[in-house]
Amino acid sequence: MVMRAHGVTLASSPLRSSNPLYQSVTGNTNVQRVQPVIRHGRTEGMLGSMNGLVKTALTSSLSLHSDSLTSSVQHRGKPRGFKESGRVRTHVITASSAAPKVREGDKAIATGDRRPSGGKQTKHRLVMMRHSSSVSVAPGVKDHDRPLTQEGKNIAAQCASRLRDLDWLPELILCSDSMRTKETLDTMIEVEPSFGTAEIHFLPSLYTVAALDGQTRNHLQAALLERVSESTTCVMCMGHNKGWEEAASDLSGTTIELKTGEAALLEMLGESWEDAMEERQRHWAVQDIIRQERSPL
Repeated sequence: MVMRAHGVTLASSPLRSSNPLYQSVTGNTNVQRVQPVIRHGRTEGMLGSMNGLVKTALTSSLSLHSDSLTSSVQHRGKPRGFKESGRVRTHVITASSAAPKVREGDKAIATGDRRPSGGKQTKHRLVMMRHSSSVSVAPGVKDHDRPLTQEGKNIAAQCASRLRDLDWLPELILCSDSMRTKETLDTMIEVEPSFGTAEIHFLPSLYTVAALDGQTRNHLQAALLERVSESTTCVMCMGHNKGWEEAASDLSGTTIELKTGEAALLEMLGESWEDAMEERQRHWAVQDIIRQERSPL
């Protein structure tokens, strides 16, 4: 008879069992002893000739033994090392499941469960804004150094007024260091000085990452969590397409298009900024999208 169980090969040995249990139940001292041997991830064994009672007992014992041998290789259900934070489920296959893992290149995202149970849910607001209209590429002018047009300045002023009217004024601003994003923010500060009282960070990486497929959300998340405080209720991120549309769409779970000078206003209930930014099972609610009136071509 051949037995297969849970990724461990069991092979019989022709040794007599000295176990009194076998002898007392079967009356047969010529019972073969089964020894586990790992062979190509399968379980095979000759249980020998024994009555049904002994075979059942031995099979149960072997099943438990083989589960133990494979516990660090294959998991079923919620195994040892399973981390579930309500955001991202991650199997950390380790011996002790001690320290949570951190994904390479994104130090703000960890696999451990850091969400306090039953904590207070508060509103977290995120303004995803694209820079305003800038001059076309000209010979000798780098893309990074393109300034705003006059229409671009007007559009930036309209966006600042709208955010003020909606009471979506940020306390933290993460902004690309390009000329057009800096000038967009400068114009907004002229219209509404509150933008100037926010904590502002000009980050070269926000200019670069926006050109990469599918990288902007995780990069913004890491940059934001590194700088935000829990007393902050509203954060504005200003940058470029295609990354800004991708990130806003990913966060909201719906397709969002952002023309120059437009902004998506997103909101999420969470116990912390970390909780809100790392959420993957729920999406940020789109509270508004600031569109702009443009001069006819």
